[in-house]
Amino acid sequence: MVYVQRFFGRVYAGMPNRNVVWVALLCAACAAKPSLHVSAAISLQPWLDPTLRAYEEAHRGTKVEANYGASGILEHQIEAGAPADLFLSASPDEIDRIAGHAPVLARATVARNRLVLALSRDAGFIHGLRDLTSPAIHRIALGRPKSVPAGRYAQETIERLGLWQTLLPKLIYGNSVAEVRAWVVRGDAEAGFIYGNEAAGVPAIVELPEAPAVESVAALLPGSPPPARLLFDYLTSADRGPSLRSAGLLPP
Repeated sequence: MVYVQRFFGRVYAGMPNRNVVWVALLCAACAAKPSLHVSAAISLQPWLDPTLRAYEEAHRGTKVEANYGASGILEHQIEAGAPADLFLSASPDEIDRIAGHAPVLARATVARNRLVLALSRDAGFIHGLRDLTSPAIHRIALGRPKSVPAGRYAQETIERLGLWQTLLPKLIYGNSVAEVRAWVVRGDAEAGFIYGNEAAGVPAIVELPEAPAVESVAALLPGSPPPARLLFDYLTSADRGPSLRSAGLLPP
């Protein structure tokens, strides 16, 4: 860097001020490290935001940009060319489909979660899924099964109990678990399917032992730069256990 400064010091001496500014900007761009891009399920945000900040603090000069959303929507964005070095999905299915187009460089389960039934203040009498057949329940919210893994988990759970056709007229569909949760908290839906780590502030929840296991998977995507592997290893390390638990998630 000293040699670069000396060289450009000589160059600056014979250049107009405008050109000096452009050369200085060029030098800064060359010296800066490229940003890493992470696309992640919004249910992981309470854990991932502070974890990425800690990573940036430990790796000075590295910038990580996170894009949150429903896993299925993120999958389509990545397939359409959106910048992403790592993809953290709330389900293995989206990772499988990505890998079907181009093998991922690495993949690992990053966290586990659970599906619960969130209840509004008017639905305190609900103790299980079969109670949703009550005439007092008019709106049951879940994420769109094609794009929101929580909605897919919910549909699978309802079908296991043979209640899908019965409850179908009451179902309303959100674009994310966060939207479903907001509907329940506001009372726009009497019940809704959300993840356990997002239950804080919900009037009441019902545990669903019949629901399938929720597995969040991280993938290192093709074409990612070498520093992305370091971030992948960091996020999937066993050392992340305490931070996962503090965010209401479970380690793999």
